[in-house]
Amino acid sequence: SVIGEDVTIRQWVIDKLPNDQVSIDNALILSNSRRWPLMIDPQVQANKWIRNSKGDSLMVLRLSQGNYARKLEVGISQGFPVLIENVPEVLDPLLEPLLQKAKFKVGNIMMIRLGDSTVEYNENFRLYITTKLPNPHYSPEICVQVTLLNFMVTPDGLQDQMLGLVVAKEEPEVEKKRQNLIVESAESKAQLKEIEDKILELLSNSKGNILDDEELINTLANSKVTSTRIEERVKEQEKTQALVQDTRETYVPVSVRGSAMFFVIADLCKVEPMYQYSLEWFVDIFLLAIKTAEKPERNLQLRLAALQSQFMKLLYEKVCDSLFAKDKLMLSMLLCFKTQEVDNELNQEEKSLLLVGGTSGAEVRPRPHAEWLSDVSWARISELEDLGTGPWPGFSESFKEHIDEWKAVFDSDDPVSAPWPGDLKEAMTPMQRALVLLAVRADSTVQGIQNIIAEKLGAEFLEPPPFNLEKVYGDSNNITPLIFVLSSGADPMAELNKLAMKNNMYETKAAVSLGQGQGPKAEAAIAGGKEAGNWVILQNCHLATSFMPTLEKLVEELDPETVA
Repeated sequence: SVIGEDVTIRQWVIDKLPNDQVSIDNALILSNSRRWPLMIDPQVQANKWIRNSKGDSLMVLRLSQGNYARKLEVGISQGFPVLIENVPEVLDPLLEPLLQKAKFKVGNIMMIRLGDSTVEYNENFRLYITTKLPNPHYSPEICVQVTLLNFMVTPDGLQDQMLGLVVAKEEPEVEKKRQNLIVESAESKAQLKEIEDKILELLSNSKGNILDDEELINTLANSKVTSTRIEERVKEQEKTQALVQDTRETYVPVSVRGSAMFFVIADLCKVEPMYQYSLEWFVDIFLLAIKTAEKPERNLQLRLAALQSQFMKLLYEKVCDSLFAKDKLMLSMLLCFKTQEVDNELNQEEKSLLLVGGTSGAEVRPRPHAEWLSDVSWARISELEDLGTGPWPGFSESFKEHIDEWKAVFDSDDPVSAPWPGDLKEAMTPMQRALVLLAVRADSTVQGIQNIIAEKLGAEFLEPPPFNLEKVYGDSNNITPLIFVLSSGADPMAELNKLAMKNNMYETKAAVSLGQGQGPKAEAAIAGGKEAGNWVILQNCHLATSFMPTLEKLVEELDPETVA
């Protein structure tokens, strides 16, 4: 509210700037900063906003393009806005004078040096730089030359986007009304601002008695009528906005859960760098869930439950397709914990204790005389008592009193199903039972975690679906490639040929084995496939790493309207 105007911010949101405080603050910094912005933009949100707000005049370049310097010179001299996208951690030294704004005058003309050439500098020129790297490390020299902005998606921004998607599909009239309201409201506020500015300008330029200034008096009279009409319209819009908001509120639980799950998936890259998922891919799954979820007639609550359930199921299946087998249970556990957190059912202290395994500085109480009970197990039991809530107060004393019964649990082949002293097991949550298993029989902890998942999400989240190429193909589209990450010796060609025969693509498919000098062949195959609607199979991509940036650009430029 200090450096931003409502009218401008509304226009930014219309141009697809995420509607959350962080993104709006970033946009305000960008518009007021004297240095060119370098935006960390892994979900391509800033990129879309810049493209929408600048329109057709925007020049989009990449450092990997051979002729990008020549195009940049044109942008600088003609005063066009230029977006350099997908930059790596090291920028081209050619950009340094531009980042430093090292302009100089030759006669009356402002010039700037770009590499070996000197270019006329047009003051209307604007430069925007984005990177897809989620956590880049730029050198201090670069950081002091640019305004570094983090446009990573935020929970609030994503929640707003997902709410818009689900309402647009479920209540299209309501969402259409909301979009129109945003535009109309922005126009009304802009008109009011224009009137205020005009009056202030006339007042400041007025000489002598303002009552004698006919233009000013007429403008004031006209503006009074116009502003009254606009204010009435704004009041009507606000009433409609309240009704629209009430309808949207009913879908908030779906968007909250959906938004939370994205951050679980986004963090998987910390486990394995290959596990990287785009926001666009995530949104496609969300839309598929809306399309395929059960639609009970005239029962909104059942529909909301079906939407959440279907989305979780699809997300689990899709992510499992791209995970190593060893990480699939971890995914189920993370989804389960995040769902419990969203539903306010998760005890963070218990979760932390389960994940770190205890024995981290708890007050260890006097240990009972039992050879089977190790020091580590007793330290964990002491830590459970330190939690101090639920079944834990007095837990270590109770354990001592029933030491023989706990020994029976320890000796049991199935400690999860074996009877526990008193009604302890029945009184505990699955998380608390898993903590006891961790302390008494650590080898059964995995089973305890599986019980947590089964109770919250269902048993199907413990059985990863087998890979089904036909199903994956059925869910794919003509602008998103399927990428096979293969272990040595594996070859999916037999499966692909089988699927190609089934879809009448066997004769027309193009297969290119990448390697030195095969890039142009691959480009020609993709161009032919786009026109004729054929399959293109690129093999041995790891042998052509230099071709990958070109391939990435080709894939990003695929348009569903023009691809056959």
